[in-house]
Amino acid sequence: AAITMSTNDTLEGRALSTSGAVSVNGVLAYTPVGCGSPVLTGPAAPNLASAANYAIFSGNGGVTNSGVTYVTGDVGTNVGLTTGFNPLNVNGTIHPIPDGSTAACAADLLNAYNYLNTLPFDIELLYPAQFGNNLVLTPHTYLMNAATTFTGNVYLNAQGNANAVFVIKINGALSTSTFSKVILMNGTQAKNVYWKIEGAANINGFSIFNGTMVVNNGAINLSTGDSINGRILTTNGALTTSAVVVTLPTSGSLPLSWVYFRGKTVQNNVLLEWATMNEVNNGFFTIEKSADGRTFEAIGTVAAKTAVGDAQLSYSFTDAQPFSDGYYRISQTDKDGQKRYYTTIQLKVNKSNTVKTLHYVQQNHINVQTSGIKEGNATIQLFNIDGRKVSVKSILLTKEVNTYKINKPLQKGVYILLIESNGEKLYTGKVLVY
Repeated sequence: AAITMSTNDTLEGRALSTSGAVSVNGVLAYTPVGCGSPVLTGPAAPNLASAANYAIFSGNGGVTNSGVTYVTGDVGTNVGLTTGFNPLNVNGTIHPIPDGSTAACAADLLNAYNYLNTLPFDIELLYPAQFGNNLVLTPHTYLMNAATTFTGNVYLNAQGNANAVFVIKINGALSTSTFSKVILMNGTQAKNVYWKIEGAANINGFSIFNGTMVVNNGAINLSTGDSINGRILTTNGALTTSAVVVTLPTSGSLPLSWVYFRGKTVQNNVLLEWATMNEVNNGFFTIEKSADGRTFEAIGTVAAKTAVGDAQLSYSFTDAQPFSDGYYRISQTDKDGQKRYYTTIQLKVNKSNTVKTLHYVQQNHINVQTSGIKEGNATIQLFNIDGRKVSVKSILLTKEVNTYKINKPLQKGVYILLIESNGEKLYTGKVLVY
């Protein structure tokens, strides 16, 4: 008879039919481990020496961040400046200018690159332009002998050997699609995964990347929403990040592998959804939101589910009082209390109420026009970009079209306007003062 396997099915074994069609669609299938099959260990890992302490580093080029980025590990460059990183969001040392540590890192990084570059490969992947697409790799040294395009998912399967090493050598630039994922399974650890890239590396938005990336003579760009469990290192080239999370790989297995974190509007609510794999020792998730992407508040927790093997687990959380233009981030806490942030997303909600800001240069106030908004006593507050309150006014809201005045700051720039009633945030948005 026929065999049919559907999207997201996982088969560790074989699907064999004596007489009948075998149909698969977006599945993960691999032959079972054991029964005399060899234990794969992969090559010997490179010695990163002092470079192991850096999560983000360039041997020769500026390191620049924009947006809210979280880093666990050191950040720096040996030639140029390191700018844009908030020390409160970096669990490590920021090296704003070259120093003794960056000089040692540059030398050790070059040694690690030379080792990876001369390491003989076991398997050549012949279609670099089609890398990903649910490909499953076991512990080996792989070669892609051209510029590589990474689309979808790639699975790294250690076959139960937590010490197995993976090396992926790319003789050309690397670019990924949005939402691309390197997924670790069956004991694979990010600290044992290495990517050697000859040329620029562009990791597109909301991607999940595991392993240490060693780029030679190329720039590295990490886009909004990227989550890196590993290191981003280049021997020579500018390095830019924008609202990402980069975490040095731990010495032990991670408590889970992230699949996605996303959100959508449902009427006037926000539905947040996320999925994980390989959960071990996971306690709970914490959801936080922010009006400006800088200052976050916790709005709820979700307990971890009981995982069976490598099964994908799905979760959701509804925010009934979202900002019109807000940010959400999620963290995961182990049963032993260790907490890790994953990524930040931005969502806009088209509510039935409307708020407009009307600017008059010749006057000393900003007109705020509302309609259809919740009635009652409220306050209009104005904050600068650093979160400091600069103006506040008490008002009585009505559903009709009304215009309220709030004092305009003396300093020009972008400000955050917040309308709040009895602790409920009714509106938040940006105001340009000129």
